[in-house]
Amino acid sequence: RAPLLKLPPRATAAGCRAAGGKRERMLPGPRARPGRGVVAQLMLRLGGGSGRYLRLRDPGVGLAMLLGLGLLGSLLFHTEEDACARAVVSGSQVDDGDIKPAQLRAHRLAEFETLARPEQPTLRKLMQLPSTFELSRVGSPVSLTVVLNHFKRRTLCAQIEALLAQTAVPSHIWLVLFGSPIVHKLEQVARSYNDLRTTISVVESDLNLKYYGRMQVAVRAPTDFVLIIDDDMIPGAKFVEQMVRTAHTREYERALLGSIGWILPRPGADGRFGSYRDLNGSGGVYFPDEAYGLLVEKATETDYLCSLWFVRTSWLALIFRETPPTFDTAEDLQLSLELRKYAGVRSVVMPVDSDDRETWADTAHRLAWLEASTTGPGAKKQSGSNTPAR
Repeated sequence: RAPLLKLPPRATAAGCRAAGGKRERMLPGPRARPGRGVVAQLMLRLGGGSGRYLRLRDPGVGLAMLLGLGLLGSLLFHTEEDACARAVVSGSQVDDGDIKPAQLRAHRLAEFETLARPEQPTLRKLMQLPSTFELSRVGSPVSLTVVLNHFKRRTLCAQIEALLAQTAVPSHIWLVLFGSPIVHKLEQVARSYNDLRTTISVVESDLNLKYYGRMQVAVRAPTDFVLIIDDDMIPGAKFVEQMVRTAHTREYERALLGSIGWILPRPGADGRFGSYRDLNGSGGVYFPDEAYGLLVEKATETDYLCSLWFVRTSWLALIFRETPPTFDTAEDLQLSLELRKYAGVRSVVMPVDSDDRETWADTAHRLAWLEASTTGPGAKKQSGSNTPAR
């Protein structure tokens, strides 16, 4: 009798894992998804995807196949490991050591309440506003292109998996790679996620076109809306649906939507703005900021948005209506300024339900914070991010 080779079904990621006696959330990553990619696809095609047996005539062929698949899997695993990080994230976005002293928290909260322009709707009320958008069923694709910008921060798997798990799935995901030292690894990982609902494309260049480059790419999106996300933002499963639904309401149809904002201070005598980290009012207010206890539970207008932008594609070209003072940074300020000046489009920070992580735009910022960030512990190290200082 010919030997039987058991071909396992597609592996699934573990949702939670116990660590030190405490249940914590496991972010998507190569070790949580060991069967993803070419090896799993090959096994599925050979075994029918249901764990069936494949009969082989020669025992040596079976052994060779196992060794070959093992070697290929090892190579792909290390490729994904270089592009994706595996991290355990607890319920809070910050550790106790990140929380600012009570006096500083109270001072920053007072600044926020003085400068902020909160509007009426909480997230629940916002979702109850009349909207021309209706989701046909959970998991349906919507006319949205998501633009991801990566350099070498290892959050690609977590971002793509979060987007594919949305209640309203974007129809296109474009991965922008400008001068990345791991471009081939990132590209290989991204293409392994293509499925029937979402087309994942890669735009790459040896030149580092920096932050305006992704805006130039986004202008060509074939969809009604574009969502541009920094490499340290991992949205919850309801986030895209919330943004699309809000953009189709009368109240917010002419709004640039985001999840993080900066209320600018008055410029100094030299024409420059102070840092948002300053606590004397000279830096304005950056929010939300869990380290200072600043949460956004009502839609809040802001001067400009950081890290994430949900915008009508037809508006994007306005960012180049005036020549930017520099192409090195400040594309976030330029976008809000030009849309407000030439189209009457305001910038609004979306509210969240603090008890429902699926409504958040940034569910696992600790992962990016620890690697490299302009706001967290990694800010003191050389950043591996391709995103501007906020």
